[in-house]
Amino acid sequence: MDASPLSGWDNFYVIIGSSAGGLAGVVYGCLIGANMRRIGIGVTHYVPVREDWIWNVILPTLVYAALVVMAALIWDRLTAEALYGVAILALALLFIGIRNAWDLAVWMSVNPPHDTI
Repeated sequence: MDASPLSGWDNFYVIIGSSAGGLAGVVYGCLIGANMRRIGIGVTHYVPVREDWIWNVILPTLVYAALVVMAALIWDRLTAEALYGVAILALALLFIGIRNAWDLAVWMSVNPPHDTI
């Protein structure tokens, strides 16, 4: 009997799938960054500040890149450490998402649409 935390899950496709998910997150972060740059130039009057770049682009991209590293650690059979890393990174994504939702709710309540009276 194998005492590994991932016994039965040591499949090539699971590792490739998790690393593909991390890479998809990195690509998504880059697309959000490009979109934020275009929003600052475009029709809206909102210009993203440093805090927006940090919380909406840089931190999520770093977390998703770290998920790719965790997939590599699973590949190297450091499964226990990698699973703790995945748990910490999932918690970090949760906190980042909660903070970004709070920031958006505050911004929407302080800045009403221009067409309302």
